[in-house]
Amino acid sequence: MKRDPFEKLDRCHRRLEEALDALARDPSAREDVLDFLGHQMKRHDEDEERSLFPRLAGVTALAEVIAKLEAQHVEQRALTERLAQGEDVGARLIDAYRAHIDIEDRVLFPAAREALSSEDVAAIAEEMEARRGGGGRRNDRR
Repeated sequence: MKRDPFEKLDRCHRRLEEALDALARDPSAREDVLDFLGHQMKRHDEDEERSLFPRLAGVTALAEVIAKLEAQHVEQRALTERLAQGEDVGARLIDAYRAHIDIEDRVLFPAAREALSSEDVAAIAEEMEARRGGGGRRNDRR
């Protein structure tokens, strides 16, 4: 049986919060945070942009939320790049991610659980597993 993809996304959020807390406490954690963002969050964003968001495209009530989340992904990538270049944007990056997590945890994920069929949820889980090298059929719905 496949894992619930929302559990995997939620666990990633919790690890992200830990990384953000570390950066807030100690700016010298920047390299570790950048490594996390460059690997874990890159895959997390792909999970959302390639597997979750396309399956929710027909849910009119979520259109605005998804558009906002996609714009936040762009902003987060830009802030991450600026942090990697040594700019002092750690606080802005932390705030941006915290706002993003809040929307996904409170609004998107509960609504997606309600809107998606069990087949869609299983396909998302399979695609996420394939992105992590776990095999399975790969279906890159864009």
